[in-house]
Amino acid sequence: MDQAANVQTCSFSITINDNESPKITCPASQTVPADAGVCGAYVVYASANASDNCPGVTVGLQGQESGTNFSVGTTQVFYSATTPAGGFPAICSFSVTVTDTQAPQIQCPANMT
Repeated sequence: MDQAANVQTCSFSITINDNESPKITCPASQTVPADAGVCGAYVVYASANASDNCPGVTVGLQGQESGTNFSVGTTQVFYSATTPAGGFPAICSFSVTVTDTQAPQIQCPANMT
């Protein structure tokens, strides 16, 4: 305001971008034996942990869920962490390996003379 009481105003916008990706930590890889009599194992693993500088981080699973039957062999499990602000997701992975430690069963025929 000047001495004659004239007023001039202006406005402007400020945009704040979240350029920091979230941080994510996956559980450790696991190796387990197959369940008795089955060619696989029910495996339970912990969920991934994620954090970010902004609130609202979401963790998503890409792969086989915990507590389900994993086949003999190695299965990769992936987690991603995203934020409402967008930006690049953080991704981590671990493996679940089910080993077949059971001997095969065989039934021999009776002796023949």
